[in-house]
Amino acid sequence: TVRSEDSNHPKENMYDYRNLNKDLRAEDATKNDWLWKADFGAAQAMAALFLNYINFDKVTIQGHATDSWGTPSFEETFEISQDDRVQRYKAYCALTNFNYRWQRGFIPSDATLVGDLAVWAVSSVAALESVITLSPQITYGYDYSTDVPVKDSPKKSGGKERVGQGEDLIWTGEIPIGRRTPTDESQLWSLNALNRAEPHVLFENEGNTQYAYLCWREDPVRLTREA
Repeated sequence: TVRSEDSNHPKENMYDYRNLNKDLRAEDATKNDWLWKADFGAAQAMAALFLNYINFDKVTIQGHATDSWGTPSFEETFEISQDDRVQRYKAYCALTNFNYRWQRGFIPSDATLVGDLAVWAVSSVAALESVITLSPQITYGYDYSTDVPVKDSPKKSGGKERVGQGEDLIWTGEIPIGRRTPTDESQLWSLNALNRAEPHVLFENEGNTQYAYLCWREDPVRLTREA
């Protein structure tokens, strides 16, 4: 449910994780009010909420047992920064002891619009019931890059024609697993068990909230065990 929506940019867009440019747009930029809310049907533990491609720099995540809010039972406020790698504002909101039926995204009075739109906008909202912490491989680091996709078409006369595939910087990454002992494997097999047909959220967790990515895992986990 949303408080306000442009009929050309409805709330359903927030849950279409395959299209970055389909978003919810409110009809205003009202502060000190909620923007969206979700009913989980029963009390639901939630580890985090990922907000992707948004245009405000602060948000309060609220939780409550009923839709009669008054003073919410749960509130955490998050500062939101731009991810300079992809030039978008987004936030991984790690929640502490959230276990409520209702959840709201509330725009506080000191939030600021960022970008060109004059109304609030949210591309994606992803609620995460649990997370997998990949601690063993962290010493290996990981590789990543961002780029605007292009398509090359050969020409009969020689050479090629290059056409841009949109204007958005797209993030790709690769985690080298390296050699490891059996005691390091359990988290990786938990990751491997996730459905590759569904999107994943990767969060770097290095003292920031913006370096998180809604992505698809292209390959299964492959391990080389140490003797």
